[in-house]
Amino acid sequence: MDQAFRLLAEASRRTNRKLRDLAENLELTGELWPARPGVEQVPADA
Repeated sequence: MDQAFRLLAEASRRTNRKLRDLAENLELTGELWPARPGVEQVPADA
């Protein structure tokens, strides 16, 4: 659980998005955040 929170918190800082939005997207799509041009994707199992 702690590792999952750390991963979400880091993704939140890197993308300037709310952690809860990232968590919701992860639950719905299995991806940390939607693909955007110029934004590096981080797999959920990273």
